[in-house]
Amino acid sequence: MKRRKKWLNKLLILALSVLVLSGCSRVDVSDAPATLTYSPYGEDIEITLTEAETAELVRIFDGKATPFEIGTPACGFSGEVSIQIGLQRFWIAQDRCGIVFHQNSLRYFSVSDKEIEYIHQLFQKYGGKFPCV
Repeated sequence: MKRRKKWLNKLLILALSVLVLSGCSRVDVSDAPATLTYSPYGEDIEITLTEAETAELVRIFDGKATPFEIGTPACGFSGEVSIQIGLQRFWIAQDRCGIVFHQNSLRYFSVSDKEIEYIHQLFQKYGGKFPCV
């Protein structure tokens, strides 16, 4: 009886783990050409980023966990302020917060203060401004 109870406990833990992990995916970004888009106020900025800029963005985005349910942040998101790396598209929060919307998975994830500062500086380098809501 004791052995059966241990086996059932292990099975329950495994089932819960699968359930939790299936609700959370990870961003998978390849080192492909990256494009920055910024057009919230009628600007028409679309720039192909350098290899170094792309590599840094891949480092920032790749492997980030996308929680299965965090609601819709009030930061303001749209494709008008976005970065595309290969087939992956990321909408950057327009109010300066460190949340990114991964359009491909329709999920949000957080980046560190240092990472969002790098992203904002990259947009500013090419004419973008934050906040832009």
